[in-house]
Amino acid sequence: MEENRQEKSVSSRKPLMFLAGAIVGGAIAHFLNTPKGRQLTKDFVDRSVSLSNDVRTSAEQAYTTVKDQAAATAEKARSTMDAIVEKASATGSYIGEKSRDKAVSHLESLENGIASAKKKLANVTVQS
Repeated sequence: MEENRQEKSVSSRKPLMFLAGAIVGGAIAHFLNTPKGRQLTKDFVDRSVSLSNDVRTSAEQAYTTVKDQAAATAEKARSTMDAIVEKASATGSYIGEKSRDKAVSHLESLENGIASAKKKLANVTVQS
């Protein structure tokens, strides 16, 4: 029941609100049509255009700055990756050389051990 009363109250105010809006709109239109109103409108448009240009300039500067920073960062990353790849390659070569040297050393020790064992076997068979 309370809601019904509020709906009636709102709907009975609609024509008055429309009339008030029309009066305020007409007053604003009349004021804007005066020399002072036209000057105010011109000032508003000029200021809006100026602000728009300032925003555009700032956005272009920010874009250029970010683009340059991104390019510098990408170049730095590329350079760092090249250095890492070069160091990894050098480390791999070093490890390969050391491994090869160790393998050759172990192979020589093994061959010497086999030769020594063959001599001992030859001596044992000759004495028997």
